[in-house]
Amino acid sequence: MSDHFPAELHIGGPMPRALLEELIGVIVAEGASLEDYSAPCATEEALREAFREGAVVSLYDAEASFGQFDALEAFLVKHHLHFDRYSDAFYEYNAEVVFYRGRGEVRACLSARG
Repeated sequence: MSDHFPAELHIGGPMPRALLEELIGVIVAEGASLEDYSAPCATEEALREAFREGAVVSLYDAEASFGQFDALEAFLVKHHLHFDRYSDAFYEYNAEVVFYRGRGEVRACLSARG
């Protein structure tokens, strides 16, 4: 059984429209919210609208497994989509910020959050 604690993920940068529906499916499967940690899971319709606006899309999960969005982050890296993830500290886990800019390695740093 994994530990669950708050995490947020921001998706931005170039977004190929051909990936949008698959990306939305992955986000819905993760159960993330578009509003904040206490909001219900995002719907496909709300996600389409958020991505249509073209700005950075922020997602939240109050109980992310190990403070990560495993399937979503893997999808974003596979398709070279930019993201930042912030995870709170929880017991023996340090708060961290993770960056990916569409190429190279995913970078993780300790954070003062949490």
